[in-house]
Amino acid sequence: MKMEILQKFAPAMKGRSFTIYFWSQWASYIGTGLQMVTLGILVYEITGHSSFWVAMMVFLGLAPSTILCPTVGGVIIDKHHIRTVMYTTQTLGALQALALAYIATHNPQVWQIIICTVFGSLITSVDAPARHRLMIDIVPQNHIPSALALNGVLITAGQVIGGALAGIVFIVSKGYAGAFLINAMSFATVLATLSMMKINHEQHDHTESWLNMLKLGARYMLGEKTVLLQLALVGVLSSIGFSYRSLLPAIARDIYGAQSNLALTKVAGYVSAAIALGSVIGGLIVSANSEKFRETLRFLVIGGSLTMGVMWIAFPVFHKIAVGLPLMFVFGVSFTISFSSLRSSVKQFVKTTNSRMLGRIIGFDFMFFFGGMSIGNLIMGNLADWFGISMTMQSIGMLTVVMSILLFFGRGRLQTA
Repeated sequence: MKMEILQKFAPAMKGRSFTIYFWSQWASYIGTGLQMVTLGILVYEITGHSSFWVAMMVFLGLAPSTILCPTVGGVIIDKHHIRTVMYTTQTLGALQALALAYIATHNPQVWQIIICTVFGSLITSVDAPARHRLMIDIVPQNHIPSALALNGVLITAGQVIGGALAGIVFIVSKGYAGAFLINAMSFATVLATLSMMKINHEQHDHTESWLNMLKLGARYMLGEKTVLLQLALVGVLSSIGFSYRSLLPAIARDIYGAQSNLALTKVAGYVSAAIALGSVIGGLIVSANSEKFRETLRFLVIGGSLTMGVMWIAFPVFHKIAVGLPLMFVFGVSFTISFSSLRSSVKQFVKTTNSRMLGRIIGFDFMFFFGGMSIGNLIMGNLADWFGISMTMQSIGMLTVVMSILLFFGRGRLQTA
């Protein structure tokens, strides 16, 4: 019975290689979540409680990847075997974590951490698209949505668990270095299991120039209207769906009346947890629909975006957290369903119609993802300062509803192979 339930909601785990990948990633994503939270606290402390430097660290952790995912990462994973790429990125990730552990115990300076953060972003620009390519190469065509959705579940769960462990690790290890050492060790699980996976990777010509490969990838993206539309929607949904992070303090203070730092932290934590739980459920719903993805894609994308827009409109109306948390849970479910379905669809389409371009399109997918997230948080934060949290959320919600209606009339472009 347990196996039947597992395979219903996680059909990608019918395969041995993805099952190995899935369980090896648990430690890796928990380690990453642990490091992210600890790094923010460390920067906040050594800069005299400066939110600016924490925000700058987050920006520098995303900005290089936004540019380099398509221009470097996508080309690399189309030129070289994915196993080799993964061995390299995982080793470099472990070294970065070890460097942070050393810095944390030797009078840390913010410039040292920024250098490590930028280095980590350079690694991510190759590692993030490489992980997606690896998952696509170890599962059957009809299990690609399941694999990518389950990976999203892992990331969310890892961030929540890693964040929850940050305080415990700090106390036990008597400092910040313990979290970075744990993250460094977590890369060993991936390195140890890569050789156990059967990877069906299409090898390409090593002699083809980097610039020519990039040009061909960009030309393909711009010329294939289905790919371009879906990537643009990834950017739009990313800018809306992830912007709640910059709005959490305003939500806690202006909607729920939290005043003290402790109250702000608690309320923001509750809202984040509700969205994270919804994201996990949304990922499982997409995974469960993997084998009938062609038939359900349009409903998942349009229905998901429409529902998340309605949740944004309704959320500021209610000033009781007992009502707000279920709304944010539904927002997390609907956003993840729409967002994950879109990202799976475009990769499945390219895998079938022009697999030689897959790595570069994955890179462009991450460019729209990271770029939308960065720009969205920046815009939403400023709008909330100018017009207030309620008007900002409801205006964006209305725009999302309008976008969903337009998508319904243009749904012919929402297709997978």
